[in-house]
Amino acid sequence: MRKQEYSPQHVVGRWFEERLMRMFDLVRTDIKSEGRVPDFMHKDGLFYMEAKASCYKNGGVINQGQLYGFEDITNAKRFYAFGYHPITANMRETYPTEEDLIAALDDAGLKSVYVFPFSIVKTFFDRVGETNTPKHDSFVQMDERDAENIFMWKSPVWNDPSIDIFDYRYFFLRGKVRIVTKGRDFEKELRGSFHPEFL
Repeated sequence: MRKQEYSPQHVVGRWFEERLMRMFDLVRTDIKSEGRVPDFMHKDGLFYMEAKASCYKNGGVINQGQLYGFEDITNAKRFYAFGYHPITANMRETYPTEEDLIAALDDAGLKSVYVFPFSIVKTFFDRVGETNTPKHDSFVQMDERDAENIFMWKSPVWNDPSIDIFDYRYFFLRGKVRIVTKGRDFEKELRGSFHPEFL
């Protein structure tokens, strides 16, 4: 039987987006925007959130054009949410169909979720040094270890002169979800809208 052709990255991305949307009661932005605005918006328009999903060893892809484009779209606060799953097998070989992969992701669940404000993600991008390829926008990847180091104040991000560590706060939600906010910005909203059943 011939294996169904599909993109594991797209399946993982959609799977995480659906969970993230329900996890924080978010509203999807215009799907026709083609990445020019973050994926989701707070139901009252208080902030935007961009979703990035990957295996914990690989890392969510932060695209340069998208990252810098987000600076121009709105004055609203922006967050990036990085969702890490534990599946390390070759997905296309191990899961012949989208349905097989989704079932495996549902069974495994999310290993961790990190939510960072735009300022931290942009500083991470600028400090890491992007990868350049002929067929892809310049990008960097943030794997789970990078995210954990940011959350635990061990990342070089916190040494950047543009970042004042005392401006930021962090908190856990059910252990797996780790959030950094600038000051107390939206901590109440994120805590209040959290639905742990979608982890």
